[in-house]
Amino acid sequence: MHGKNSFKQSKGFPYHEDVDKLDASASSCALCAVVKRGVQSWVDIFWEGVFPNHLIGRKLSVAKRESGAPGFLVLIDPINQPVDVVAAIGFFIEAGSIQSLNRAISWFKDCLETHESCPTNMTLLPTRVLDVSTPGDGIRLIDSVGMLGQYACLSYCWGSSKQFTTTRDTIKMRMSGFSESDLPRTILDAVIIVRHLAIKYLWVDSLCICQGDGEDWSRESARMTEIYSNAHIVIANNHGRDSSIGCFGTRPPRPMAEVRLPGFASNLVAMASYVPEEFWNDLGGFRNEALSQRGWALQERVLAKRLLHYNTRQMYFECNQGIIGEDGCMRKERYCRLDASIETWDVLVRFYRERNLTNLTDKFPAIGGLAKLFEEKLKAQYVAGLWSTHLISGLAWKPFIELPSICDVYIGPSWSWASYGPGLVNMGEVWNDITKVLEWNVEPKTQNNAYGEISSAWLRIRGPILNLIPVGFELFTNPPHATFRLHNDAEEQLVRFDSLPELESENRELLTSNLEVILLQEQANYVGQFHDPYTCFGLVVKKVGNERKRVGYMHLFERDQVASLIEDESNWKTVTLI
Repeated sequence: MHGKNSFKQSKGFPYHEDVDKLDASASSCALCAVVKRGVQSWVDIFWEGVFPNHLIGRKLSVAKRESGAPGFLVLIDPINQPVDVVAAIGFFIEAGSIQSLNRAISWFKDCLETHESCPTNMTLLPTRVLDVSTPGDGIRLIDSVGMLGQYACLSYCWGSSKQFTTTRDTIKMRMSGFSESDLPRTILDAVIIVRHLAIKYLWVDSLCICQGDGEDWSRESARMTEIYSNAHIVIANNHGRDSSIGCFGTRPPRPMAEVRLPGFASNLVAMASYVPEEFWNDLGGFRNEALSQRGWALQERVLAKRLLHYNTRQMYFECNQGIIGEDGCMRKERYCRLDASIETWDVLVRFYRERNLTNLTDKFPAIGGLAKLFEEKLKAQYVAGLWSTHLISGLAWKPFIELPSICDVYIGPSWSWASYGPGLVNMGEVWNDITKVLEWNVEPKTQNNAYGEISSAWLRIRGPILNLIPVGFELFTNPPHATFRLHNDAEEQLVRFDSLPELESENRELLTSNLEVILLQEQANYVGQFHDPYTCFGLVVKKVGNERKRVGYMHLFERDQVASLIEDESNWKTVTLI
């Protein structure tokens, strides 16, 4: 990369052909040393043990980055696969340095002044906020009901360390003011950031909601949509597993190179550094960061207008224009755009179920802010994690690989994906409905939060319902399943169960008795053998008195058989799912 060159291939400039030549150049060229680190990591992951130390049959070339951000890609011929990203912007080792804070300010101001798609208006403040406007004078919790202003929110992991909180016993003391030294490191760092951004107010859940007060918590958790979406910015301490760790820290160093740019200016120098593949692999989802494992943090991120992310390796800024890092990495799209579609909700559910909750009873509240927003977007009623416009497809979710666990406490109805413990699920397809929903009822635990905890819920449906006759049971398959016959049909059908605890050997007979299948929906637009095989989704339920509980699902693949079962009016029943 010395002197001027012209493109000889569409993918970019030719570069070193193998690692040996790159090694030789790296000893005297700082930029090649940076590139070498990224290429070597690629070799270690994909080629070690197969083609040690050489990219046999491959050539490297240098190309402009697709995002338009400063820097370039190193590509491997002939498959054009990126093996390294080099950014032309440096970053500072100390995340709390004045230089890093100034970079945050520049991103923030640029968003406010130039991004038409990012709102900048004054909004109503939450019920309570922290006034952090006067350094040295302490911090006060204020009653801000009805006040207009701009405020920041903090998204972070509480962890196991002792918390500094507001309770009914301490609220008067918090409102009279307290010292910055009382705060956990993460909240103190957030105060420093907010002051540099010239924002007067900060909202932190542990201090702005009365802890241990169920009524206050229920009321405030019902307002999460407004709290996070109205915030001028959300500060996300992604790397901190505990509130004592802080947003700031010393980031791991990276090799960097000064690259002079002849022909532009005699004193113009670009800083190039190796960009780890974490950002590219999960589309800016920061999957390995501590906060990305936390269930509550999903809606805190997705609802925000703009965010300042503090990650293990560097700082990022996210808004409606995309995500940018200190090293110049840029994506022209957000982590998740909130368009008005059931598909977007299904994606969010999948993201949500990848995360953990300290209290399983938070399963509905922790996504309640998004539910409230989507109720407006979808013009539908929220029904325990499902939507009134797509109830049948909502019932047709399936466990994915590892089965979700049954919760020890009541979370919600058996037919909702939200009622189960950790474990991924695939949401139902939008197929042709067979079964009809007649009515439903959801009783919230507290009347002031329709998106929070549930005390009971039921669905009344009418559809083809058939008895299942058990044939065999396979406990040690993945997932465990049983075989059944429909009525007296000789053909055996496979049933897959939703959760593991009931599958112990002593419970097999209990589990497989009194089971029925409800034919929920069938594949849309099936026209014959040249398309996907015909599929009908059957919801497997267990009789519990006069009601039914979901226990699993099955697929039927014979179209004529399903058509015959649907046409037989004696198969149609009205039942209540709980």
